[in-house]
Amino acid sequence: MQTEHINIMASEKKERIFISYKRVDKERVFAIKDGIEQATGEKCWIDLDGIESDAQFADVIISAINHCEVFLFMYSATHAKIVNNKKDWTIREISFAEKKDKRIVFINIDNTPLTDWFELNFGTVQQVDATDAEKLKRLYKDLCSWLKTDLNTSVEVAKVGKNSFRRVIDTITPPTPSRRWLWIILVAVAMLLIGGGAYLAKKKSTTTTPTTATTTTQTQTQTQTQDSLARALQAEADRLAQERAKLEADKAKLQQSKPTATAQPKPVATTTPTSTSASTTSTEQTSTTTPTTQAKPTTTSTPNKVSAVAIHNGHKYVDLGLSVMWATTNVGANSSNLEGKYFAWGEVNAKQEYTWNTYRHCVTGPYDFTKYCKKTNAYNGEYIDNKSRLELADDAAHVHWGGKWRMPTAAEMKELIKRCKWQCVTRNGVKGQLGTGPNGNTIFLPITGMYSGANKMSAGYTGAYWSSTLDEPFINSAIHMYVNEIQPNTAEQQRYVGANIRPVLSREDITDSANH
Repeated sequence: MQTEHINIMASEKKERIFISYKRVDKERVFAIKDGIEQATGEKCWIDLDGIESDAQFADVIISAINHCEVFLFMYSATHAKIVNNKKDWTIREISFAEKKDKRIVFINIDNTPLTDWFELNFGTVQQVDATDAEKLKRLYKDLCSWLKTDLNTSVEVAKVGKNSFRRVIDTITPPTPSRRWLWIILVAVAMLLIGGGAYLAKKKSTTTTPTTATTTTQTQTQTQTQDSLARALQAEADRLAQERAKLEADKAKLQQSKPTATAQPKPVATTTPTSTSASTTSTEQTSTTTPTTQAKPTTTSTPNKVSAVAIHNGHKYVDLGLSVMWATTNVGANSSNLEGKYFAWGEVNAKQEYTWNTYRHCVTGPYDFTKYCKKTNAYNGEYIDNKSRLELADDAAHVHWGGKWRMPTAAEMKELIKRCKWQCVTRNGVKGQLGTGPNGNTIFLPITGMYSGANKMSAGYTGAYWSSTLDEPFINSAIHMYVNEIQPNTAEQQRYVGANIRPVLSREDITDSANH
């Protein structure tokens, strides 16, 4: 079966612009391609027949990417369905282009918002809205500057869409989660300004006499314009309010599926008066219960639940009824709602800048690692140790907290995600996910963003937590857990990125039974 993705066979002259896209987007993509070629005088490399085998990919695609100077990724609704699909041709292409340090530009062709996976992995890549003619013209100028060619100013920009794309912009600023509320606030401010201006104009007209008919006409025209703008702004505010109401309704539906609090029996009905915990509970419940009627233990209402929080080597953990115990705070934080410190994968110290150049386990980039290396199609470097899990010396949880603390594996993260019930909540002004384990105990994961370079990205929108597991076969990445408003999930993330760490304890490592 022929794949959806397209590229052209290499010609004798090596094209310096590579275009990666999906076949279903051919009409829009070729309109942009023609505009680029007319404006820059450069031919673009693009596949017309489709690639059907790994051999063709190696011989044709890799060769073309190696010779190109600019890699253009044509993003569309088709890509929104892709989540870490390493077999997809476009994902393979952009991954290879990134390894080769090519200049990458995301061109959104149909107003489709970037998915979480694309934002996490390519949020800092330059992005251009192809439905905006001015931004396309600016792209033409940038391409000419990068390729050192003259710009053809007479070229017309082809129309590829009707509406401008709101979330993808031509800067490296990541999208913010509160964009809708920002629009509502801006609309409200604009309406206040318009109302104030209209009031002042009316007051002035009642206290002064217009000198000419022209003044009266101008005032009427201005008032009509203000009224039209006010109506347009009000319509936009109504539309945004409807979208917000729909989101709230969807959240309400999700919450209806959660177990009710009555499913968890009270500990007072399951304990005996002779034990320390039962004595405490009985004292607290004196006003509402009779100790003589609750002294006898029952087997039908006893919950399979242990103490909510215990301590190991000075740090608290919670038993969620899973294979490991989870810490209640991040490394570097003294409260569950604080972010703590940020670490690159396999590094044990926080730093000012998170880049490949500052990454501890490579020389200059994601193709010359000095540790945690396997020989794969994506890596043929000198250092091969075949290690796929962090050693304790490179485990920030173990180095900072000592004892038996360590970073969780990818499998342990997936168990946490699958077996807990999740709800997006806000604690002390910090948004995060509250997970309820099989035994009723809970854990809070704040949504605190991550670092790329010296900049924090997606704070309040996406959180990132490292596992100790290397991603394979693309070993320039490791597995991490990302947390957003929907629920946590796992994906690969480039090793140099700064993310939080939530430590774990193996059950067999807990020797202090008093804390268990």
